[in-house]
Amino acid sequence: MNALTFLVGLGLGSALMGVGYRVSNGHVEYGTFDEGNGSQSHVIEGADAATFKVLADGDYAKDSRSAYWKGLRIQDADATSFRSISKYHAKDSQHVYFSQLLIPGADPATFVELTLQLAKDKTHAYDGWVSYELCDASTFHPLDAPGHWSVDRKCVYFARQVVAGADPATFSVVEGRFSEFAKDKHDVYRSQGSKAVAIGACDPDSFRLLDGGTFWQADNKCVYWSGKIIPGADGASFKLTGHFTGKDRNHAYASGKVAAEESAR
Repeated sequence: MNALTFLVGLGLGSALMGVGYRVSNGHVEYGTFDEGNGSQSHVIEGADAATFKVLADGDYAKDSRSAYWKGLRIQDADATSFRSISKYHAKDSQHVYFSQLLIPGADPATFVELTLQLAKDKTHAYDGWVSYELCDASTFHPLDAPGHWSVDRKCVYFARQVVAGADPATFSVVEGRFSEFAKDKHDVYRSQGSKAVAIGACDPDSFRLLDGGTFWQADNKCVYWSGKIIPGADGASFKLTGHFTGKDRNHAYASGKVAAEESAR
């Protein structure tokens, strides 16, 4: 990693590379940087240098006539009432925006950002600019940082879909690097693409990830390989012996199966 890449990763490299807005010779420009083309500057046609103002997050800006996100004009935005909410959300008196895109139907008066991607208003949740209905908008909130898992008083959601049968009162995300698993008093749920699937856990209350969620899981009764029960494995005595191997009081296991040397006996 070179020094410039390191600075960008820390968020300190933008000024050095000229990334962002600037007014030069009566023109408004937006600077970009990529490793292939280096630093480049683009004039924002029609922007009014005399009234141009960069908003608090640094990606949104406006002048007396228009609003902008990363140098792109936001079509039909009301510049007078326009303000940024974060790096990705903004609103005016009539509309809400994600980056430079209008979020259809979003209510600016009640709109609240929950994560960088997830937001809600009085009736709906919004994943970027895509809306979906909620069972109870007033209590809706995310359960993980990306907002993949979320809950309200009546329903549980994964990736904009209600998780059928899940209990919101006891639902929680199982700590792990990918937030792949969650559980309630009834079962454990695993993310599979855009869906959450119940795995038929033996003891949801004690369910845990043994290697951060990559392959092995266990509860007090059963052992799982990628969310599937390993027949006969004993969760109470199971321990990992390596990245792909483990053992309980009866057998040794490799990649979710009884080890080959034991099977051959």
